[in-house]
Amino acid sequence: MVTQFQYIIIGAGCAGLQLAKALLQLPTTQIQSILLIDANPQHEEKSWCFWYEANHPNRHLVQKEWSNIEFITDGLSITQNIQPKTYQYINSLAFYNDHIAYFRTQSRITIITDFVTSIDPQGNQVLVTTLQQQFTGNYVFYTNPILGIRNFIMPTIWQHFLGWMIETNTPIFDVDKARLMDFSVDNTTDTQFVYVLPFSNNKALVECTIFSSEVALDANYELTLQNYMQKKFNCTYQITAKEKGKIPMQLLQKPTLQHPNIIPIGTAAGCIKPSTGYSFARAMQHTQQIVAAIQLQQPISRRLFKPRFIFYDSLFLTIIKDKPQVMKRIFTQLFKYNNIKNILHFMDEKTSLIQDIRIFTWLPKLPFLKALLKNNS
Repeated sequence: MVTQFQYIIIGAGCAGLQLAKALLQLPTTQIQSILLIDANPQHEEKSWCFWYEANHPNRHLVQKEWSNIEFITDGLSITQNIQPKTYQYINSLAFYNDHIAYFRTQSRITIITDFVTSIDPQGNQVLVTTLQQQFTGNYVFYTNPILGIRNFIMPTIWQHFLGWMIETNTPIFDVDKARLMDFSVDNTTDTQFVYVLPFSNNKALVECTIFSSEVALDANYELTLQNYMQKKFNCTYQITAKEKGKIPMQLLQKPTLQHPNIIPIGTAAGCIKPSTGYSFARAMQHTQQIVAAIQLQQPISRRLFKPRFIFYDSLFLTIIKDKPQVMKRIFTQLFKYNNIKNILHFMDEKTSLIQDIRIFTWLPKLPFLKALLKNNS
């Protein structure tokens, strides 16, 4: 027996949960039924960070925000205020629990744990097959790119990290300053930096982040963090929690499934910025675009990309893969000669071509020229 739903969402991660909640906030005349399918009932706790202005749909879940951003490298320290934006932190488990609690109050959504094996167009309907049953939907949204691409290519570069949540015996942190990148660590083989987010004057997330093809052993992160804490803070501290993960850094592959009623979201829609790994704000904005189209009874279009930013990302990824040790110099010159607000605007893909040229003027030319020649060979 095949069960019919109006909207089917595959994946209960950041993008899938946001979309389901946003749809449920539309009137019942527009949204009658939603099926949310997730393969994994256990949700690993993660830190989601992004920069944004004050008002957005997930504002109540922001656990901490910072008005000042800090960049550090050898012999250079820059701190700038980014208002009206702030750098914001959301705990993924709190996000998940909040959304699930809301869904329990809504009769229009059904949530199941199952593994989707295929998505198949059936005229104006879409057939979703799982290990246990089949469903049809007017629209299907999916977050896993493997579902939409038959010959999926695994990423060759990862942003991988291990972080400590620490408590110190003395107040040492500036609570309104997020240390976005500190490159004063070993960068001889990979792109590596440390990230510090203070939650109080004696509590912070201190995280070692690496861009490379191979994911590091836990011992490598741990040694970097030990040395960093001794060099930068030289204090007594306790590790209260750890987080570990990896994010794919890759250009979006063209989906094999090209059907107007099958819509990629989240990772499948390219919401992970290839050159930085940031995704939360991009997924939130994509959700708003989808909901706006439904409200206006317009076709739901796929997420649009600006070709020049895809081109920029391709150059950055080539450099990270071939010459990762050069990225320290690129980021140093990026932050040294550009206002941090402008850098964030550039990372949001909201700058003009003239602004892009001004930013690239200050970056080392040879690595980008070599990357350009390689990409075009």
